[in-house]
Amino acid sequence: MKKRRLSQSWLFAPFVLLIRVFVALIHFLWKRLAWCLTAASALTVFFWVRQALYADPYFGIDTVRIFPRGILSESEYTRIEKASIGKNLLTFNLDSLSSLIELNPKVKRATVIRQLPNELDIYMVPRKPELQLQVAPRGNFYLLGTDNTVMAINEDPDPKHILLMDYHYPQKKLSLFEKYQPKARLLIERVLETWPTSEATKREVMQRMSLDHLGNLSVHLLNGPELIFGESGVDHFRKLEAVRHLLEGAERQNLVYIDLRYADVVIKKRSS
Repeated sequence: MKKRRLSQSWLFAPFVLLIRVFVALIHFLWKRLAWCLTAASALTVFFWVRQALYADPYFGIDTVRIFPRGILSESEYTRIEKASIGKNLLTFNLDSLSSLIELNPKVKRATVIRQLPNELDIYMVPRKPELQLQVAPRGNFYLLGTDNTVMAINEDPDPKHILLMDYHYPQKKLSLFEKYQPKARLLIERVLETWPTSEATKREVMQRMSLDHLGNLSVHLLNGPELIFGESGVDHFRKLEAVRHLLEGAERQNLVYIDLRYADVVIKKRSS
């Protein structure tokens, strides 16, 4: 009898195991189904709330503050207001407005920030003018920023900015936002940076600058001679300090140019 009962229990063991696996699977799927239902409900609520917020006039933009003032024109201020006032703050495209503002070459960068519940703050980094460029004897005058970007194109020179004449530049016409990239770019930057601090030049006024076909830079002083800088223009300021007495004395009016490119300073005077 004992052997017969043992054989019968082994006969039903696979069915019992199958039932247990099935029950466990049902339990597993039920837990996952409950989680999926909960997630779906949460997503539904989220999208419903978001849609309600997007449609809520409480978040309609009614104030736009721009810092600093005075860079943009009145028409540009009006264009910004038309592009933003009344739009929903939460869905408003900040990058699109930044790109619109940066269409003005006076603006180097524009950052737009949301201020809840219905305001925009716009912060602009202005592009500062540094030089005016002429690339042809009778060509236009291009106002350049400190990053060498063309900010404006004028038919007449502006006495407020130093004129740089580069008649050997390969392009004879430039457009707004185009970058001026001469071979002597670093030399020009060094001279402009060092000029206000050097004892020999900080009281001198640049009348204009010019580049020759080799990339040598000449600085024409107001009521003074021409100063010629080579590739290492900053180092040559020390040489200029050695002959500073000529610029400050009566000899100044007789000087034609001071060439600082060589080991020995070359000075040319007017013939008597």
